Amino acid sequence: MVKDFVIGAVGSAVGAMIMATVLSWSLGVNAHKLSGQFSATYIGGGMNFAAIGKVFETSGELFTAGIVADVIITVFWLLACLVAPLYLRSATYTHDTDKH
Repeated sequence: MVKDFVIGAVGSAVGAMIMATVLSWSLGVNAHKLSGQFSATYIGGGMNFAAIGKVFETSGELFTAGIVADVIITVFWLLACLVAPLYLRSATYTHDTDKH
């Protein structure tokens, strides 16, 4: 289980670095702040997002925009997690009935 956590944490950190690079043209020097905050929230939760924001002294506007973006992405992720089992169950059921 620790191995899985480490793989997820490294993936989150690498993804955050890629995000900082891609969005640096629009966020400028603040890109590293948000990428660190998103990495922290994906590794340890929303409190980590706030803690890293405080350490990096992220502006209130950027902090709020980051929270909004995180909530919007989370909504789509949760919807996908809720719909996927229904889709997979119906696809499996259809596949099973085709054999008979």
